[in-house]
Amino acid sequence: MQLELNIAKYSNPLTGLPGNFVIEEKIREVISKNEPFSLLYLDLNNFKAYNDVYGFEKGDKVLKYVANILERHLYFYKDSFLGHIGGDDFVAIVKSYDVEKLCKNIIEEFDYNIVRFYNELDVKRGYIHATDRLGNEDDFPIMGISIAVVNNSNKKFSDIDEITGLVSKVKMECKKYGKSHYIIENFQEKRANTIS
Repeated sequence: MQLELNIAKYSNPLTGLPGNFVIEEKIREVISKNEPFSLLYLDLNNFKAYNDVYGFEKGDKVLKYVANILERHLYFYKDSFLGHIGGDDFVAIVKSYDVEKLCKNIIEEFDYNIVRFYNELDVKRGYIHATDRLGNEDDFPIMGISIAVVNNSNKKFSDIDEITGLVSKVKMECKKYGKSHYIIENFQEKRANTIS
């Protein structure tokens, strides 16, 4: 009952998904249990540039679209959790190590439909022209989605800071590819794949 109240109280106003407070509670909960889990950190590539060119109203539609994709794909994973950190950052927790197909399916659907949020000229060119964070003009490819995954198959996490720090590093690696990409880090072998 208390968790349900917290979810309602701390939900992201745009997507209605649980926000930071509940996300942190959920991460602490899975770390404390000795059960298999995978933590997915999902982030859009070139979202800021899109928002600057197309406006925040269209940017909000993209975020709702992403939330919808994630909710539908996570529906098939029992006891999964999805939260919206804010902006274009989402977190999912799946009680399984077998998330490769999930990552591929999310990327496939995202890449297929994201062009609907761009005008015909930008889709044809494959990029938009915008100003970066340093004030320099540049060309930004059509948005992609980066999915960074860490799991506890070969590692026991001591606290929330450790796991969020590690998944953030994996996300930075993911974003280097410049298009939709996922990396599953299980602290033994690294598997990285891009859907082309």
